[in-house]
Amino acid sequence: MLYYSYGSALITEDEVHELNVKPKVNEFLRGVAAKSLSLAKRIDLPNGELTADMVSRGFNALAKGGAPTPWSPIGLGQPLTLDVREVYTGKHPGSGIFGGAKPMLLTSAVKSIATYDATPRAINFLSRQVKAGSRMTRPAATAEGTPVLYYSPALTERSLTLDLSIVFDNFPEEFFAAVGNAFKSAAGMPVFLSHSLHLFAAGEVARLAGVIGEKLFDGKPVLETSTAINVLLPGEIPTVAGSMLITPSDVDRIDPAFRSNYSLVEGSLVDKNGAPYTGDIPYIVIAVDGTERPDLKDFAPTAASSAVVSRFFGIKEGQSAPLAPLIDALKLYNDFSFRSKIDEIDRQLPSMQDGPDKSALQDKRAALLKNIMTDALKPPA
Repeated sequence: MLYYSYGSALITEDEVHELNVKPKVNEFLRGVAAKSLSLAKRIDLPNGELTADMVSRGFNALAKGGAPTPWSPIGLGQPLTLDVREVYTGKHPGSGIFGGAKPMLLTSAVKSIATYDATPRAINFLSRQVKAGSRMTRPAATAEGTPVLYYSPALTERSLTLDLSIVFDNFPEEFFAAVGNAFKSAAGMPVFLSHSLHLFAAGEVARLAGVIGEKLFDGKPVLETSTAINVLLPGEIPTVAGSMLITPSDVDRIDPAFRSNYSLVEGSLVDKNGAPYTGDIPYIVIAVDGTERPDLKDFAPTAASSAVVSRFFGIKEGQSAPLAPLIDALKLYNDFSFRSKIDEIDRQLPSMQDGPDKSALQDKRAALLKNIMTDALKPPA
């Protein structure tokens, strides 16, 4: 279940539609940006409020210290980063003779609404011993993982689907070793796991043993969600930059006071006094932001390689092979595809009259251009 965070309010997508929340919030944000509203000005929202002062503090109801770095807006042609800000395990994995601690795996998958084929899972968190009530803001420096879920330098998709899954299981030591080695060459990005049991990092590809793969794909998740990130989809409220709370089900049925008592502050779920949530409900807080991230430029080619070419690797279990040449080849292929689309637009533009349709096509061209990494394939200025 997805909840948008506006000030001290956690709002469902249905409430955004039914209560006309988005237009009200947008008008309020424009007023704050234009400095036409005092810091004391507020609007009431389901289960909370949004004040002009909160907006100046990045939507936080109880922000500490100085003002946080502001969110960058998202949209077609703009960069898009999705990343994890907090993971809370709730009542899982339960108790036991060893205190209930178990290895935990957090995976993600993102694909365009226009894409038919399934995309590979990305491994984001892999922790050896996690107890009930554990809270993680990112993988520890001594643990394998990354909070990054997705990156595009200039989004050309109108809507994305984000899947998240948390599984507790006694993963074999060989899996920790294989993922650890893969992350050493992952360049700060996720390691992608294909159904053919290949691990793809930015620098190499390795093949897991079959028994390890069975553990990964057969485990029962304690949290499994599929969430829409709508950028410009007709009939849908666009997602805005900021924090989102994702839970396994409707929290109002589990705890009717949950959304009245808790809000997202600086990427963490806290009560009205700023104390962290300690209940039974597991959750993930993600951030949606439009800041450019040059360090993640290899994200899309690595994801593409793991989705398309795993079947062509003839490496044995436990072996690895360099992936960098393939990444470079896929960059060229992607760049050529973007350039071909730009060339088609350039053939259309001269015959079009000025207006909204021409402006939209020019914006699409600009977004496609930002995705081309190879200078030689960029069209003349």
